[in-house]
Amino acid sequence: MTISMWAQDRLYLAVLYGDAPTDEEWDRWVTMSVERSGRDQRVIVESHNSGPNAKQRKELADAVRDVELRVAVLTDSAVVRGIVTALAWLGVPQRAFPIGGYWQAANYLELVPAELDRALEELPRLRAEAGFHVLKKASSG
Repeated sequence: MTISMWAQDRLYLAVLYGDAPTDEEWDRWVTMSVERSGRDQRVIVESHNSGPNAKQRKELADAVRDVELRVAVLTDSAVVRGIVTALAWLGVPQRAFPIGGYWQAANYLELVPAELDRALEELPRLRAEAGFHVLKKASSG
């Protein structure tokens, strides 16, 4: 698996690791992203040198066109930051942050403290599920 995902209320999380997501994995993510459309969605994506291909980016942009959402992508990859820019050009409101920049991402997403706590609780499990087991310590400020 290259992408693991989770959602609760308005908070959506995904961890990408390894190769680009398969079309099947990406379809699951897109479906999950729109199945609760109409909600004020907040999305945290932690990407470790992996991201959607051009076809998958277009599919996501088309699917969330009428969904109220904001996305924070945490990555240290210049390639992934380029993908974030490409998706923003397609109309997906998002911003890149360094791995460990959870407080900055939470501020951008306007998360309440309980939402950030829940995300930080779920992310280790999602990393393991995606096949990634080592992560720098999250910054606290």
